[in-house]
Amino acid sequence: MKLALTLILLTASSSWAGYDRTTWGMPLKEVQKLYPDGVVQPKQDKTADYAVIKSIAGQTAVVLFNFDTTKRLDSVTILFPKAGSSIDLKGERYDAASKAESATIYNLLTNLLSQKYGAPASTNPETGIILWRLDNGDIVGLNKAKDEVGVGIVYSKGELPTNGL
Repeated sequence: MKLALTLILLTASSSWAGYDRTTWGMPLKEVQKLYPDGVVQPKQDKTADYAVIKSIAGQTAVVLFNFDTTKRLDSVTILFPKAGSSIDLKGERYDAASKAESATIYNLLTNLLSQKYGAPASTNPETGIILWRLDNGDIVGLNKAKDEVGVGIVYSKGELPTNGL
């Protein structure tokens, strides 16, 4: 089952705008060179995601590089599937982390992101959404699904993406 979350986003480092080794506006082909072995996932609205599997904070993660209609990097979404589960990037399928796994990952990421970016700009205990606003204008968001099954992070340039997952 694909992990379904409405996410708020996370951004990269406070020294430049982008996620990890990427920068906002980077072409899809350049991101593919940085992260080989991924899968392009075209969308009906002419945007696309480029999905890769990566270890983040000791957890297996699905990293979705989100591209606009001109195939330029717009935001990055990171999802954390169930530990040890099969991940099918082409079919966009993987198992959601359990409630207990999700709580553990959410707490771990909250601590790590707070260490990296400082105190959050906002926290909403009802929705599980925590936002950090970086000095460069980027936004980093952490979200736990409403049913508490699944955790995601989104990195974005200064505004929340309009495409929820």
